[in-house]
Order: sequence, then structure tokens, then C-alpha cells
Amino acid sequence: MEKYDEIKKLSIAELKERHDKSVKIIEAGSKFYREEILRREAEKMNAEMLSMTKQMKYMTIAIMIMTFINVVAVIIQIYQSVK
Repeated sequence: MEKYDEIKKLSIAELKERHDKSVKIIEAGSKFYREEILRREAEKMNAEMLSMTKQMKYMTIAIMIMTFINVVAVIIQIYQSVK
């Protein structure tokens, strides 16, 4: 049996290939590879979601700043028209 660190270095394609080979030999071994593939895919999806969340945060901050500038510009225009 390979060490965990060695398995962790394998690509998803290599894991799938080993899964297909091991399913013929041992059903328990295939479960391990399936779970590792699912774990990696979930980890990748979590990283992508975190990245999108950060982008949304920065866009929200930018929109708030632009809204504030717009409000100030409108207030200045109203003040000047009243004078």
C-alpha cells in the first residue's frame, strides 16, 4: 500500500486509473480512491467559491464608493441650484 503523501501527489486522472484497476482486485480500495477524488473536487470547488466571494466583496465596496460619490455630487448640484 502506498503512503498517503504519495497518493496525495497523484493527479485526479491517475487516481481514477488506479481506482479502475483496484476495483477488480479489492472493493475497499476503490472506495478509498473514490473518496479521495470527491475530497479533492470539493476542495477545488471551495477554493473557487472563496475566490468568487472575495471578488463580490471588492465589487460591493467599489459600488458603495461610487454610490457615495454620486450622492455627494447630487447634494452639491442641489445646493448650487438653491443658491
